[in-house]
Amino acid sequence: MSYTHEGFEGVSHYKGKFQRTSYNSSIHMISKLVSFLSKTSFLLGPVRPSEAICAIESLSELQDTDESIVELSKFLQDDQDIIVRSLAAEALAQYKGHDSASDALIAILESPSAGSIVRCAVARALGKIGGDRAHQALIKSLKSINEDPIATSTLVKVLGKVGDAKAIPLIAKLFASMDDPHCPPYLIRTFAADALGKIGSLDGVAILKRAHKSDSHNSVRHIAEKALDRIAKLNGFSSVHELLSAKNVQ
Repeated sequence: MSYTHEGFEGVSHYKGKFQRTSYNSSIHMISKLVSFLSKTSFLLGPVRPSEAICAIESLSELQDTDESIVELSKFLQDDQDIIVRSLAAEALAQYKGHDSASDALIAILESPSAGSIVRCAVARALGKIGGDRAHQALIKSLKSINEDPIATSTLVKVLGKVGDAKAIPLIAKLFASMDDPHCPPYLIRTFAADALGKIGSLDGVAILKRAHKSDSHNSVRHIAEKALDRIAKLNGFSSVHELLSAKNVQ
């Protein structure tokens, strides 16, 4: 099997067999294929993305198997193509309750060399997996990330979606110096305001009130207003005015 059109056909041939064999036989064949692709790359050249993507697709159809997680983790960790790595992360997202899947994703999220695109895919995957370990890793990553607006935006959106109130102090820091020239771009502040609204905690009210009143960008002010309205409804207030007038809301 060469790494041209024939290589892709070879993987497709394997895929056709997956549908006609038993579950255990299928995972065994996929493992053999992945092993072959990796071991012969020094002779035939690197694995083509089309072949890797085909193998990932097949692996993702075989849920709840340790072997699938191992092979998907290899693509996530070792492949040189960011699309392949991102798809591997997406495939791992289906393995809720499997520590090995979470471990593989967290390791990449914490890697300084992961790159924005892969880190974003991993963050979304961890958001889908959920649970304390995944949430803690997402919060830790937001805390440690440096000058990466793409990854920061994704992390904020994911943390808002999962609704973890522990992320509020870090998200609030994105608004901490709205007049500072080094303040995060307005788009990140917009995502941050939306995330605070989705989390729905009263702890986010003060920063949203300030953003609604003082942020320099109209989009941020608009989303902050919508976020305040959402928090009001989630916490039993009839209006934003009643929310902001409550004594227990700072």
